[in-house]
Amino acid sequence: MSRPTGITILAVLALLAAAPAVVAGLALVGVATFVDAVPVPDTFMYAVGAGTLIYAGLSLVLAYGLWTVRPWAWMVGIGLQVLGIVTAISQYTTGDRFLGSLITGVLFPVLILFYLYRPNVRAAFGRA
Repeated sequence: MSRPTGITILAVLALLAAAPAVVAGLALVGVATFVDAVPVPDTFMYAVGAGTLIYAGLSLVLAYGLWTVRPWAWMVGIGLQVLGIVTAISQYTTGDRFLGSLITGVLFPVLILFYLYRPNVRAAFGRA
């Protein structure tokens, strides 16, 4: 079965999401390493930087899996969208996000989840 157009779009978006995440993760680790006057603990900066780099790596893996329509990519896509929803809600409840960013932080992953559960998309990944 050929790759659905929506999967191609999601693969490109996952690749595009990885680039700024790599830069941000490296910047956070670099600031924690080389800057002394940071108002948050170094361990926090390292943890957030490492988490961002892990997200970037997962996005790259997802981009590859979606592009090549690997069966495991469907589950990775589901997992990253659920993680995005949980993160958006968590950031909103702690006061780190406004209502508008909560809505977009939940809406887009929900739309992607809806798309990934469509029968033709599930079938493309061997999950019919």
